[in-house]
Amino acid sequence: MTAAPVVSVVICTKNRAALLPAAIASIDRPVPPTVDYEILLIDNGSTDDTAAVVRDLAHPRLTYLHEPEAGIATARNTGWQKARGDYIAYLDDDATAFPGWVDAIARAFAHDPGAGGVGGPVRPVWHAPRPTWLGDEVAHALTILDWGPSPQRIDTDRKWLVGANMAFRKSALQAAGGFDLRLGRLGSNLLSNEETFLMRQLDRLGHGILYWPSMQVHHPVPANRLDPRWLVDRHFWQGISDAVVWAIETAASRTDCVAAAAQVAARISSPDQVASIRNQTAQFTGRCRAARDAGLAAGLLAGMGVA
Repeated sequence: MTAAPVVSVVICTKNRAALLPAAIASIDRPVPPTVDYEILLIDNGSTDDTAAVVRDLAHPRLTYLHEPEAGIATARNTGWQKARGDYIAYLDDDATAFPGWVDAIARAFAHDPGAGGVGGPVRPVWHAPRPTWLGDEVAHALTILDWGPSPQRIDTDRKWLVGANMAFRKSALQAAGGFDLRLGRLGSNLLSNEETFLMRQLDRLGHGILYWPSMQVHHPVPANRLDPRWLVDRHFWQGISDAVVWAIETAASRTDCVAAAAQVAARISSPDQVASIRNQTAQFTGRCRAARDAGLAAGLLAGMGVA
């Protein structure tokens, strides 16, 4: 390609070689996009045969890049910094795009020229039956997203888009400085919020965030993530992630963090209170809320995000 592509699709991966062919194939099948595009595969330190799988695909629009510094935020920054497109789209390595996904991205930005970022629904592919106790509030932790059938500018303090299915104007990413390296998965931790923090930054810089329902992907829900222990742990880490964002946005001192942690600790439900709820779904939701508050208090007490 001699001209700059309109859409640069970035897939960040580590040790998921077996999943990559389906993710990559979904971008341009069964109907090729009508806009120009490229695909950048950011290998974030894989020790499996990722490089060989990508080489064997011989995809004419695919570029393989090795990023040795660990962390999803680092890998995503490498993607947009190396991309040639006007729009930077992110697809998870275990996700598959609906037909017309790339075209939907271009249409979304054309529909709202002031939008700095766009994203759409993430449809779950259940690898085991959905448990009866899993309510929608808790299910958000499984990268499930649906804000309805209508396009809308979202209030980034109340709604969000997810990393499995999001795209940004490259100029907006440059204005915001990309993804904050204090957030996002690193190693085995479940730290998150690098996407939501970026979108809140963009919104406050005047680059609104658009939800575009025809921009859809499928994303798996592995059976092990339906284990109550995993979900409680995920909510605990969500609380820690929220603490980091709060400390960054408020420029909080350590004294501020301790005071905020005390307020959070005062509202945490006791195990007996949660267990007394008779409805199984409400009980587990209460348990996850308590875990999130516990993580928030722990993150604040640790001074995470404090310079």
